[in-house]
Amino acid sequence: MAFTFAAFCYMLTLVLCAALIFFVIWQIIAFDELRTDFKNPIDQSNPTRARERILNIERICNLLRRLVVPEYSIHGLFCLMFMCAGEWVTLGLNIPLLLYHLWRFFHRPADGSEVMYDPVSVMNADILNYCQKESWCKLGFYLLSFFYYLYSMVYALTLFSSSSDLLGGDGRWTDVEKAQDKEAFKAASITAIKQKQVESWTKRKRVQ
Repeated sequence: MAFTFAAFCYMLTLVLCAALIFFVIWQIIAFDELRTDFKNPIDQSNPTRARERILNIERICNLLRRLVVPEYSIHGLFCLMFMCAGEWVTLGLNIPLLLYHLWRFFHRPADGSEVMYDPVSVMNADILNYCQKESWCKLGFYLLSFFYYLYSMVYALTLFSSSSDLLGGDGRWTDVEKAQDKEAFKAASITAIKQKQVESWTKRKRVQ
């Protein structure tokens, strides 16, 4: 079935939004693991174990860094598609997060530690708490957005289907509808002529 560009945008954003939800869930799990490492100090008496924990922290931070650009890019693509489709309400709902992503990316420290999840900075208690809260807020936003996109997609498809049915299914008037319009126009014309004749006859009567 054919559909509008807006419906296509909502279909695509549903798939990409599911990917963003997966990204954020993984971030929450990763930050929870980092918090566990933060609560348990590294035992310097066991160099092997200490090295393993440090390598694990570096591995998690490296994976977190790799998700930053894809997440920001996908959400930026959302805004671009909704702008092209003329979905201004949906675009307005996504603008605050887009501005936050831009602020987060361009106002990081010179070494990029705040956004790029440097192991030393992430293991700071305040930054770790901030990152966790940020992930939970994004998870809530993406979940609500997912159901909103699903509703909007169904609404766009239903609206297009209804308009197609009114226009004969292919966006044009059917022959039957054209014939009905012609008959209605003829009937209206005859009625108007009769009314004018009655009015002129009434005026003549008054003059006489």
